[in-house]
Amino acid sequence: MSEAEGQRAIEALERRLAEASQARLAAEEKVHELSVDLERTLAQSRRAAIYTEQLLAGVEVINNARLIEPLFAGMLEVLRVVLEFDEAFIVVWTADEAGAVVAATCPRLATITWPRGKFTERVLAGSTLAIFDLTSKPEWLAVAAASREGFTSALHVPLRTSRSAAMLVCVHPERGFFTAERVAIARRFAGLANQALHNAEHSMELEARVAERTAALREERDFARLLTMRMAQGLVITDEAGQIEMVNPAFAALVRAADEDSLIGRDLGVFVALARGGSLSATSGAREGMLRQSDGDEVLIQVASAPRPREDGGGGGLIHVITDLRARQRVEVALAAAKEAAEQNSRAKSMFLANMSHELRTPLNAIIGYCELLHEEAIDRGDVELGETLGRIDMASKVLLETIGNILDLSKIEAGQLDLVRAQVDPRALCEAAITAISPLAAQNHNTLRLEVADGLPPLLADAIRLRQILINLLGNSCKFTEGGEISLKVWAEGAEAIVFEVGDTGIGMTEEQAAAAFLPFTQADPTPTRRHGGTGLGLTIARELAGMMGATLTVQSALGVGSAFTLRFGQGCLASASSCR
Repeated sequence: MSEAEGQRAIEALERRLAEASQARLAAEEKVHELSVDLERTLAQSRRAAIYTEQLLAGVEVINNARLIEPLFAGMLEVLRVVLEFDEAFIVVWTADEAGAVVAATCPRLATITWPRGKFTERVLAGSTLAIFDLTSKPEWLAVAAASREGFTSALHVPLRTSRSAAMLVCVHPERGFFTAERVAIARRFAGLANQALHNAEHSMELEARVAERTAALREERDFARLLTMRMAQGLVITDEAGQIEMVNPAFAALVRAADEDSLIGRDLGVFVALARGGSLSATSGAREGMLRQSDGDEVLIQVASAPRPREDGGGGGLIHVITDLRARQRVEVALAAAKEAAEQNSRAKSMFLANMSHELRTPLNAIIGYCELLHEEAIDRGDVELGETLGRIDMASKVLLETIGNILDLSKIEAGQLDLVRAQVDPRALCEAAITAISPLAAQNHNTLRLEVADGLPPLLADAIRLRQILINLLGNSCKFTEGGEISLKVWAEGAEAIVFEVGDTGIGMTEEQAAAAFLPFTQADPTPTRRHGGTGLGLTIARELAGMMGATLTVQSALGVGSAFTLRFGQGCLASASSCR
């Protein structure tokens, strides 16, 4: 190899060495750059992991909060670590008025009254916005200068609850401090925070409902206990074995115990014995029994038992309400004595009046007889004035005799001294006799009498005199309350089952109340002192009593202004074919 060729080879080798050196340097620079990028990425990853860990820990704390105010305060503490803000506050709107700060990291921010402008509306609509200069927004300009002094940039994060709108505001002195990375972190946090707010509000609502229901139940329990303690009857609660678990003061007083506690744990059967071997474990209706007091005395009681309700819905145990019947006993004895005395007095009165029958009727019959004789003599002499006077005396005497007769008849019925003479009675003949007897009274009020008797009626087994008295009383009652109308007596047979007498009229009629009281003694349809119709109010009473004694029924149907209809019904047992009247 020539010297020139060797020189060229050396130069070529030197060039390659220089190129290799440059390539090495370039490779080292590239490795360094990659190392820096890797370190930066690792730092970011570590920082993201720290942020994530802190964020999750903070969210857990927030989720455990059950009140809104502690929840807001917890948000600020979590975000201070994650977003690295200088200060922050949370504004809440419950209406369209200016927002109120509910949580703040420093006192001067807590006094801010935040206006609701266009920028705020954008945030509340769901946008997380960062601003580099606070004075660029009208809402910040409306804030007092002392409150925003020292802050340049801000981050606004929307928060929403089910009841109100809210906004998180983070501030920092450094311009442009809130980068896109911090905005993204805040946006992610906002979703978690909103869910935590919703959970907290729901928890508060549930707690409020539980507290309200608990207070209501406590009030009901206290009222029930107060009622139990103050009730007049004794109350005892027993377990499944019949052992006493609770008593009220009334039961303790009834058994003459020192106090309620001394009865707890004792068997209720020691004190209470039900009549006819009844069991205290049964839950039937009220039962009577005897209660043994601590001094050995016994008291008549009434026991009502019911299953004891339990919170788990299961059974076990009974509630017994025990009533002292001594007062009722005293009342019953007094009532029985008063009833017996009244019945004795009534019987004595009735017997007295019944025994006075002869003494009262005989003088009246004599007066009526002499009055009729004198009346005939006055007419024969032509003394009209004296005749009219004697006629009025005769009429008044007969009315008085009828009244006395009614009173005596009722007294005999009440005293059981009125005897019936039953025999076969022809319904047609009896009705014709009653119509004949009542004709003069019907003529006084210009009434028309009508008799309708069905053919082929079987004879009745009854007291003819008393049956005639019933019909005359009914016809006379209709004549008294009817003027210029019609009074009818109808008789018909209901097959072989009964014979029915009906006295009807077109008179003034009665109301439902008057008809219901028509058969009561001494009752008048018009009880006022100015009534137009006389009478003692005994005619219908005697008629029903006599009908009952003969085995018949007497009812009335009436309509005011239309008339009345009295129905006397003799059943099959009162027909002559029957051996007796039942």
